[in-house]
Amino acid sequence: MKENAGLLDQNMRYLSGMLVLKSEVVYESVRGHSGTVPLMSALIACCPPCALTGIKTNKSAD
Repeated sequence: MKENAGLLDQNMRYLSGMLVLKSEVVYESVRGHSGTVPLMSALIACCPPCALTGIKTNKSAD
């Protein structure tokens, strides 16, 4: 997969993923596992839905 997420996009995804995971611990909820999706997307710098639609926030991507 090609990288299509820019640094700001990666940081926002990482932050939102960590907040959702933290809410799982605080509120003892099972829904917190959905925080792994933006977290993994931030770590690999690729967003599959953006790749399908052709959106690139990474300016250095070809």
